[in-house]
Amino acid sequence: MYAQLTAGAQLGYGSASYGQVLGGELEDIKEWSGRFSAAYVYEDLFFTGLYQYAHALQETNITRNLGLVGANYLFLDQEILRVYGGLGYQYLYNRFNHPPPWKAACPPL
Repeated sequence: MYAQLTAGAQLGYGSASYGQVLGGELEDIKEWSGRFSAAYVYEDLFFTGLYQYAHALQETNITRNLGLVGANYLFLDQEILRVYGGLGYQYLYNRFNHPPPWKAACPPL
């Protein structure tokens, strides 16, 4: 009988291009991102979880979120191969709240 929990976190900063989706002026958008993941193994059971997000830092309000959870059972356990099967759930949310061109061209008063 064994149990093992593995967890991790990651933060990032970089750029993404949304020009193909939202227009030519969104070629190099700076954003911060993060990722949290966990895996738990107990005998023949394997549970996983992941949450990942990114948020733009400029005038646009672009956000991406992804959540995954899964529960699996070990069907085959050989010396060099383990085969799991199970069920999972995925949640994906994208928000592209881009200001109109006239607002982006005029500075705030």
